[in-house]
Amino acid sequence: MAYLTSKKLARRGAWMIFIAAAVMLKACVGAQAPVLVKQWILDYPPVAAPALKPLDASLKMERFSASAEYVSSEMVYSPAPNERAVYPYDRWRVSPADLVGDLLLRDLRACGLFKAILPPAQRGPARFKLEGGVEKFLEVDEAQGWRAELAVTITLLDTKEKRLPRLVVFQKNYLKSLPIAEKTAAGLSAAMSRALAMLSAQIIQDLHQAMAKRLP
Repeated sequence: MAYLTSKKLARRGAWMIFIAAAVMLKACVGAQAPVLVKQWILDYPPVAAPALKPLDASLKMERFSASAEYVSSEMVYSPAPNERAVYPYDRWRVSPADLVGDLLLRDLRACGLFKAILPPAQRGPARFKLEGGVEKFLEVDEAQGWRAELAVTITLLDTKEKRLPRLVVFQKNYLKSLPIAEKTAAGLSAAMSRALAMLSAQIIQDLHQAMAKRLP
């Protein structure tokens, strides 16, 4: 009986040592500093207003959409053809659709070529309506270098028209691919900012030209 009692005590002691070690390990793991995830935005000065006559027309801008691949705030890159990955410790501050839509809204207001630019949440009369979508928003890694690839689809509608094809003033796809100088998330953000600045300038000119043709 004494032998059995000693054996049980030894087994109980082993279990207590195991539990204590597990508790200490959990405490050590819990004490580790949290992983810092950096957040990035697109940033560039408002595009220069082209030398065009201001239009007496308002434009209502709808919230931009995005392809399923870019609906989240993850920073997507392509390490090889048909392959996708994301940065583990870097993200966009908001979704690519909102990044592009917000900056285009700012640029349209800053150019001074339109009577009013209404954001998605604002109600009010507007002759024209702008819809857009982000089709590509990623880093492409290739042997000859890395590049930022941005593709946007723009649709301009004339609200005075009720039927196709007159309802759609124009629909156009815009694509810009620029080299990334610094192979980091910061480099991707900088290159994507330059790409959007270039597309924004072209979109503004195209919108002005198309709207002018519809106005008396």
